[in-house]
Amino acid sequence: MQKKVIVISFIIVVLIWVGYMVSRHLSQTDERAKVNADTYEDLIRVANKSPNAGLVHIGLRLNKYNAEKGVYPQRLMELYPDYLPSEAYINDVQWDYTRSGENNFTLKKTITVDGRQETTMIEKDLRIASVRSARATAVAEFTDDATD
Repeated sequence: MQKKVIVISFIIVVLIWVGYMVSRHLSQTDERAKVNADTYEDLIRVANKSPNAGLVHIGLRLNKYNAEKGVYPQRLMELYPDYLPSEAYINDVQWDYTRSGENNFTLKKTITVDGRQETTMIEKDLRIASVRSARATAVAEFTDDATD
């Protein structure tokens, strides 16, 4: 009889402990989700102000997708939620994504800074490069010729 009481008491203690651990895990998951949401809100704000901001972050996720699936995604939304936990980060920033075959991608972003547009891009090597429009190149060449 005493063994039954000990076994039942042990089972009750284990169940209480498991319940506590589960509730603790769920509350930590909620806290992590809130921190992620706050972090991505900050990333969106910065990405919309700087032409370089966010390019490497998205580029890393694209490369991870490619490493696991063997191709780059057709659209950035294919990164959500497994590779990027924030749908807003994809939709609220004006990314210009193009898959170049199965083995490369181009990700561009144009931001207006001080009244002029600045475009930067990144490919699978994760090197950020400025992109000059044909008009900007022509103006620069004209200015160079005029000063000679």
